[in-house]
Amino acid sequence: SFSTPLLITHSEHLTAHSSAEVREIGINIMAEICRYFGSKTPLRASVDKLKSSQQSQLNNLVDNQHHPTQPQRNLRCKAGEPTNLSPEEIMAALKKKQQEDEAKRLEKRAAVNLFQVLPHTCYKEKLKLEKWSEKVA
Repeated sequence: SFSTPLLITHSEHLTAHSSAEVREIGINIMAEICRYFGSKTPLRASVDKLKSSQQSQLNNLVDNQHHPTQPQRNLRCKAGEPTNLSPEEIMAALKKKQQEDEAKRLEKRAAVNLFQVLPHTCYKEKLKLEKWSEKVA
């Protein structure tokens, strides 16, 4: 989770930025924080530092949408699809996709005939060593 004082501090820096796009992002962040708390009281000191046009923009944003924006969590493979899955369902889908990808990767591997390959390794020499740790190293 995010630290609210840290978000407020960063949004203050953003609202004072020289770029209009960055200032807009700062106002949107402040509006979202106000929606989360249900009022502008926790941000009163920050709101007072804003220019009057920024304060009116913030007021409009908060008045037009009273509730916080719902987070959007999407898997890359599900891009464009609506998300109404719980985090547990998302993790299960991700794990299933990983297992499917691993199975496909293993299927594509060439078969190895161990009886042909084993004589070309140092297997016989390793078995002759005295210590087990040397045999398996």
